[in-house]
Amino acid sequence: MPQGPNPYAQAPQAPQAPQPPMPPMPPAMPFQAQQPQGKGKTAAIVATAVVLVAAIAGGGWMLLKGGDDKKPAKAAASSAAKPAAPSAAPSSAAPTGKRYKLVAPDKVADTYAKDASASGDGFDSADLEDLKTLGVVNPQNVSATYKAGDESTQKVVKFTGAWGEVKNPETVVDGLFHAMAASAGKEKDGTNTSVEGTPQKVTPAGLDDGAVLKCQNMVMSGPVFAGHTLKTPMCIWADHSTVGTVIHMDASAIRTGMTPSADEAGAFAAGIRHDMRVEITN
Repeated sequence: MPQGPNPYAQAPQAPQAPQPPMPPMPPAMPFQAQQPQGKGKTAAIVATAVVLVAAIAGGGWMLLKGGDDKKPAKAAASSAAKPAAPSAAPSSAAPTGKRYKLVAPDKVADTYAKDASASGDGFDSADLEDLKTLGVVNPQNVSATYKAGDESTQKVVKFTGAWGEVKNPETVVDGLFHAMAASAGKEKDGTNTSVEGTPQKVTPAGLDDGAVLKCQNMVMSGPVFAGHTLKTPMCIWADHSTVGTVIHMDASAIRTGMTPSADEAGAFAAGIRHDMRVEITN
């Protein structure tokens, strides 16, 4: 199977100063009564990402103490474990009238296996109501966490999504990012989280069925990260049947200060979308 783009094949990036608040959301669509407030699991997605990043980075932070975290050694950067390429997404648009649901298969992106111990942390009832407000009819919740590699090279994919009938995919994506930004701008247990800039729209190959996909970096700092500032991308897609959020983390890349671009993160998220969508045949 051909290998997809390497989400981590780029030069290390220096920590950036906190970004200004996100601009106001565009005017609501006719079916959009209000923006979600990020009070349920929508907010918890951000908190979960912080915990996962700290956990998979593990004791690696101790190795960086005393060094220049802004300029990771080239040898360390080049040794970062490369994530497995996601399964190839179809290149043709879906025929009109096809409907899809989301499933959580045992494996995604070839080598990422489902972590059964991390179940039960998807959208809650309040979030599903928010999705209805954004124009998702009868949303059904799906979530899963996937892992690959051993303790020192662990890679994690955190997925939270829903399926139903989506009236306006871009409105849903923008609404969820709005809620994420509101949730991220809060300090918890000494850990600061924020978002960098605004969500970037990406169009990787195979993004069919009228799907909209955007990615944005979350920025994290605090004692748990041993004085380092970390960035990890979050990608959100919506099409006319499904909605999904993807956070992809690589322990080796995190420790060396590497962050994939929006295009790289989006290509990986598009592969996860392909692996988790199943056509409804009845």
